[in-house]
Amino acid sequence: MDAIGGISDYQRLDKLCDLAYLVTFLVVAARWSGLERVIALALFAYRMIGEVAFEITGERALLLLFPNVFEFWFVAVTARRHYRPDRALTPPQAGVALVILLAGKEAQEYFLHVDRFLDQFSAIGALQGIWHTISGR
Repeated sequence: MDAIGGISDYQRLDKLCDLAYLVTFLVVAARWSGLERVIALALFAYRMIGEVAFEITGERALLLLFPNVFEFWFVAVTARRHYRPDRALTPPQAGVALVILLAGKEAQEYFLHVDRFLDQFSAIGALQGIWHTISGR
């Protein structure tokens, strides 16, 4: 992690920084009503349980067990509210959406926290790799 200032425990710093936008999302979601609000609050609470467990143990696998589906749910609901404000979300639609969002988030959590795919990259190394791919050099 020398490329970003020698941070010794990036995962913990990242989780702490994530709280800033997650709390902002939570404030907005708390103003919703009905099913969208209930699911958002439940997903946030579930993720926070995982965050606390991760902070106590440092076990990255907990992040896979407590994925941040709240973030994906928030984005999906705000998109629906923007593009289809006249359509209410039904429980079956919410169920399908949650399955899809969970699958996507679990894949992301796996690559980040179990496979640790990005751990082998520094910010500079990643940019160099992208440049080599684009330029062929």
